[in-house]
Amino acid sequence: MAAAAATTMVILGLLVGYLVERHRRSRHDALDTLLLLLFAAPGTVLGVGLILFWNRPGLAWVYGSALIIVVGWIGHFTPLAARVAGIGLGSLAPGVEEAARLAGVRWERVLFRVLVPLCRPALAGAWFLAFVFCLRDLDLAVTIYPPGAETLPVRVYTLMANSSEAVTAALSLVMVGLTAVVLVGAWIGLAALRAGSRAWG
Repeated sequence: MAAAAATTMVILGLLVGYLVERHRRSRHDALDTLLLLLFAAPGTVLGVGLILFWNRPGLAWVYGSALIIVVGWIGHFTPLAARVAGIGLGSLAPGVEEAARLAGVRWERVLFRVLVPLCRPALAGAWFLAFVFCLRDLDLAVTIYPPGAETLPVRVYTLMANSSEAVTAALSLVMVGLTAVVLVGAWIGLAALRAGSRAWG
């Protein structure tokens, strides 16, 4: 679930980051402020909003499945991925995009064939950051998770009251270990991407 949400967030974050970095300053400030407010909102508040919106007869296929947690994560943490992707796009010279436009390349090809390869380290960092935030989220997930779709932090939280300390500690170590593996993988992957970028340059 965290991997699916992080992948979706990177795609949306790339598009939103492009809008923030490549449009007029007034729109940049308004969109940036909206994203900041969305990220700063407490998870429980967003969870209540999701319940009010999705808890309807026609939308039960989302509300009654693990997809509601993924939707909540995407809404809560996409601003984080958009900020990281925007920083990566902002570090690129505008002349790269302008040269592709002058050559007659369509916008979507410029974005995915020119800009994305150039800011791969930023997008990879956005993915790992979004994944870790989803992996550790408790307040949003505990508000909206349906039966049978407990996330790892929710499971640890419920075991604290209903199981022995040894079981809770063991599962907590699993969660810490998984996070450590992801962070080490991110460090190795980003180092490889930076080395590849320097070699290409």
